[in-house]
Amino acid sequence: MQKALALLLGLILTFQAFSQESTTKKISLDDIFNSRQFHPKSVRGIASMNDGNHYCQLNSRGIVESSYKTGEETRVIVDASQLYLEDSTLIKINSYRFNNSETQVLISTNTESIYRHSTKSDYYIYDINSKNLKSLSANGKQSLAEFSPDGTKVAFVRENNLFLVDLINGDETQFTSDGKAEAIL
Repeated sequence: MQKALALLLGLILTFQAFSQESTTKKISLDDIFNSRQFHPKSVRGIASMNDGNHYCQLNSRGIVESSYKTGEETRVIVDASQLYLEDSTLIKINSYRFNNSETQVLISTNTESIYRHSTKSDYYIYDINSKNLKSLSANGKQSLAEFSPDGTKVAFVRENNLFLVDLINGDETQFTSDGKAEAIL
C-alpha cells in the first residue's frame, strides 16, 4: 500500500513539473545567439597542475601558481625578472608548457604570426629546480614545440620540417627535409 501511494505521489509531482514547464517562456534563436544569455562562462589562461589542487597563470611577474581552493598565490614558479640569457637579454614569456613531471617549462618568446593560427617562436627550456634557462635551438625559430612524454626530448617544426632535440645531450636531429612553404605542412 505504501509503495503504491509513493508511486502515485511521484507521478503527480512529475506531471505537475511537466505542466509548469509548458507554461514557461520558449527559447528563441535570438535568445541563444544574440542575447548571450546561454553563453558559457569560462576561465582562460590557466594550466592545471598535476596535484589537482593548484593552477598556474602567466602574469607580469612570471608563471605564478595559485590554489584552486582559496585562489591565493602559493609560489612563483618562473620569475619573469630573472629570465636572462647569457648576453644579459631579458626574455618575455609569450606562452609556456610544463613537461609531465612539472620539473621543466618550455617557454616561447619573440612569437611571430605565420597564418591565422600559426606562429613561430624562439623556445627556451627552464629548469625549475636549478633555475637554468637554455635555448632549445640556435638554428632559427621553431613552431609547435612539444615535450616527449618522458620529458627528455622536445620535438618541433622549423621551415615545415620535423626536428627533435635531446635535452640530455643537446643534440638536434632533423627528421624530414622535404618541407616546403605552403606545400607540405
